[in-house]
Amino acid sequence: MLFHLQMTLQNNLTLSRFFNLLRKEFIKYRRTFHVRRVKISASIIAGDLTSLREVVKELEDARVDSIHVDTMDGHFFDYIGLGHHLIEALKRITNLPIEVHLAVREPEKFVEQFIKIGADLISVQLETCTFPLRILRRIKAAHVKSGVALLPSTPLEQVWPLLNYVDQILLLSNNDSAFFSWDDSDFLPETFDRIMKISEIVQDHNVDIAVDGGVRLDIIERIVKAGANVLIMGRSIFVGSIQENIEKVKMIIENVST
Repeated sequence: MLFHLQMTLQNNLTLSRFFNLLRKEFIKYRRTFHVRRVKISASIIAGDLTSLREVVKELEDARVDSIHVDTMDGHFFDYIGLGHHLIEALKRITNLPIEVHLAVREPEKFVEQFIKIGADLISVQLETCTFPLRILRRIKAAHVKSGVALLPSTPLEQVWPLLNYVDQILLLSNNDSAFFSWDDSDFLPETFDRIMKISEIVQDHNVDIAVDGGVRLDIIERIVKAGANVLIMGRSIFVGSIQENIEKVKMIIENVST
């Protein structure tokens, strides 16, 4: 850190550039001593729903942190996702936290229903919210964790006014087209920059940064180093042995943290 500051002064950089560098170095310095535990959330839509109890038992044995449920109405996304009946079934068979991504039009019509059935976290799609603050306050008032999800094309600045009202920011990391036609599940490289930018902003807020979409084993290290601390994973967990896949994820996380 001191080396960078000395070089800055020696090169007679402008005062504004000097303080910008100081800010970046301070953020790096603080990150070194403020390491959040990285959590794994299993996206149940990718699992075998015909054997739900067995799948959930495997997730419990592998000690995932939560179950992620995508609820879609076929309007905002061209896809029908999982509804409240599945969440009710999950609540009957597991104590794992159930985190709902409410990707529907007019989410204010559905929030109450998901609060009543016991969702532990409800994330609303920011692009569908006319009055996002009103919805987030309602979720928080029910003592449920709240979150906002953003498409890759949505400017991050739109979430700044909401930081005091959210527990999680969910960055969708596929092409926008993937969510409307389910045709492209590749992880977008520009997501790394979005994670870093969000990470800088939420330093003074108790907000999780979640990433969902194409989260593969080979990019987990970069995702975590960029600042995300919730990995929402589907096929990377459910294709093959759930136990072995999650062990691999945890090994990568441990190596990044040490």
